[in-house]
Amino acid sequence: MDIFKTLSNPFEGDYAAVTAELATNQFRVFCRRVARLAEQHGFSADPRLADISQRLAKRRATTAYWISEVSVIFKGLSKQAFTEGDWNWLRAQVVIAAHVTGVTPQVELDVETNAPLVVAGQLIPAGRLSIRGDASQMTIQSEGAAPRSFSVIAQRNGSPVWAEVGKESSFVKVDGQPALRVVNTDWHASFQDELSQPSAEVTPEVVAQFEEALELMGRGMPEYRAWVLGLLKEISPIRRPDWNMIASGSSPHRFGGIDLCVPATPTETAEMMVHECTHQYFHMASWLGSFVTADAKPHYSPLKKCERPLDRILIGYHAFGNALIAFEKFREMGLQKETASRRSTIAAYMEQLRVPIETEVGLSELGLAFSRPLRARLTTIGA
Repeated sequence: MDIFKTLSNPFEGDYAAVTAELATNQFRVFCRRVARLAEQHGFSADPRLADISQRLAKRRATTAYWISEVSVIFKGLSKQAFTEGDWNWLRAQVVIAAHVTGVTPQVELDVETNAPLVVAGQLIPAGRLSIRGDASQMTIQSEGAAPRSFSVIAQRNGSPVWAEVGKESSFVKVDGQPALRVVNTDWHASFQDELSQPSAEVTPEVVAQFEEALELMGRGMPEYRAWVLGLLKEISPIRRPDWNMIASGSSPHRFGGIDLCVPATPTETAEMMVHECTHQYFHMASWLGSFVTADAKPHYSPLKKCERPLDRILIGYHAFGNALIAFEKFREMGLQKETASRRSTIAAYMEQLRVPIETEVGLSELGLAFSRPLRARLTTIGA
């Protein structure tokens, strides 16, 4: 478990290599589970799945697979009943996920789905579909509807960045290239998730807000800029709850995607990015095992103002702890005044969150790998 201390905060080692292996392995596991589930229920094997698994085994490990096109596969895998419609949807989603990550050079599939497919941050309604494409473009034709076209608009770390044609401007640029997709909150509907705040429109001002935050981080906290960009693939804007409050969100079932409120200042946006992307590392590790022991007891959460399971206390400690380190970077940049109120709020949360975490009672080896390095790092900055 010692290797997972690299996911505690960006100063503990080569987290990029660890996350690349985990993201790749998760996609491969999903592919195997889909094929096994189809076999168990007597559906004919789709040779595309075996081909995708073989191709994955030969490719280098990469976080390109940490995307919502992959994570939404879990929705189909977790169903209690499994019908032919579920099988068709699953194999179509796997084929799309493989294609947009560059695993397959071509795609050709006719299928009737019973649920929306996730493609490049968009939902494709259920129905009879024709999917065709090569390495740079893809068209999805739904019976009775106009075709929808998608194309590669950039390369990021050697992997393609896809956008629906006509929505190429809805991207945050990183180093001059489109890198982070900004999309609406339709994704939540596919999992029936409740948003913390109503969705907000994707506008040039929203995209600029996210770019300014990354620029600020690049100037004063490059370690956290790299940490954020390590797993982040898309952002959904949500409405700010009040002038003196911010809101953000993420889900273990949405690989690489987060919600951030707008409008917000660059420092507020940077804080939210650090917080929610730190959750991404926590979510990634959560597929490996439990952060707590079987006999772990609940503890009081200052955020929910009630007793919460110990792993929920740890996820807050992990995210707010990294945010406190980021606030130290803000201080070094001379931004104490702009960030004083938010830092005070987070420090107050941490005073209560740290109590059960620092006793270490109920934390598993994985939980300790996340908490101990962060605790030591916080101690060095007096937080």
